[in-house]
Amino acid sequence: MDMEDAVKLLESIHRTDPDFMRAEIYMLHGDLKFSNTHKEYNDALTFYKRANQMMNDRPDSFIKLGICHEKLREFDEAEICYKKALKKDKTAFLPLFRLGLVHIRNNNRERGIKYLEQAYGADPLHIEVLVKLGEAYLKDENKIKESEELFLKALEVDNNNGDAHVGLGRVYEKQEKTDLSIEQFKHALKVP
Repeated sequence: MDMEDAVKLLESIHRTDPDFMRAEIYMLHGDLKFSNTHKEYNDALTFYKRANQMMNDRPDSFIKLGICHEKLREFDEAEICYKKALKKDKTAFLPLFRLGLVHIRNNNRERGIKYLEQAYGADPLHIEVLVKLGEAYLKDENKIKESEELFLKALEVDNNNGDAHVGLGRVYEKQEKTDLSIEQFKHALKVP
């Protein structure tokens, strides 16, 4: 089944019985509009908002809303959504992680790092937080060792992560360990 068939199926279900799993259908419709095939983020946002109203403000719907706002470069709205998700679960990894990214993109690096550190505390083996926190620490001369440790840990989790190899290469470059730096950059180039 391709995306067009999936959309037609959802529309058919909605026409046949408009109240059948209505919120879930809106959520799925939003997922389809958000997908790499469609990339219709405004439409996805509309469907996610409808689903959110019916789902009694579930954290996962706030997260999807926030990611849509990020794609639309509406970072303040994304932050609001992630904070609403956090109100439901203060230690949830994904809203903490996304808040960290939003703040870093908005040039509020210190606050972004605090959220990434909280996300790391919630899931210390999550490859994305290891890499993003490593990258954030890399910009602080006093945190180079911590950055190196995070990239090494990321590579323990997934040795085929090109971003972790590049990050570690940049750490070694700052430490003037040229041979190690080049070796990491070569590893990154070999990653599928």
